[in-house]
Amino acid sequence: NSSECNGCQVKGAGSKLAIHDSQVYNNMLSAIYCMNGGSLELIESQVSGSQKFHGVEVQGAGSTAKVAQSLIYNHKQNAIFANEGAKVDVKDCMVYGSKKLSGASAKGEGSAITITNSKLFGCQQAAILASRSGVVRAKQCTLYGCKGPGAWALTDGMVDLVACNIYNNV
Repeated sequence: NSSECNGCQVKGAGSKLAIHDSQVYNNMLSAIYCMNGGSLELIESQVSGSQKFHGVEVQGAGSTAKVAQSLIYNHKQNAIFANEGAKVDVKDCMVYGSKKLSGASAKGEGSAITITNSKLFGCQQAAILASRSGVVRAKQCTLYGCKGPGAWALTDGMVDLVACNIYNNV
C-alpha cells in the first residue's frame, strides 16, 4: 500500500543515505529504514512519531548506521532497532518515549548497537535490550525512568555497560 511507507529508506550494498540537520516525523511505518547492506548516517537531526514501527530500523548483515547528536523519540516500538546482523553506532544522542518497546534494541546473531555518551529514558520496556544473541554496549550513558529495566539481556543477548548511570526504572 503506497500510503503506508517509511519516512526515508536505504536498501542494498553500496547504497548510502545521509541525513543532517533535518527532521523526520509522523511516518506510517519506520521513520528511517536501512536494509540489505545499506548505510545510514544521521547527524544533528530529530526523528519522531513513527506510527507502526521504529524510529531508526537497521536490518540485515552488512547494514550499518551512524547516529550522532540527534534526538529520537515517541515511536510506536523501538526508537533504535538493529536486527538480523545489523550494526548501529550511537553517540551523543537523546532517546526517549518508546510507546511499546525499548529505547535501543539489538536482536539476532551479529546484531550490535554501541552507544556512547547518550541518555535513554521514558520507554515502555527497557532503555536498552539485547536479545537472541544481539549485543548492546553502552559507555558513559544514562538509562532512567523506564517501565522496565534500564538494561535487559534476554534469550542469549549481551549487554555491556561501562561508566553508566541507571536509575528510577520500574
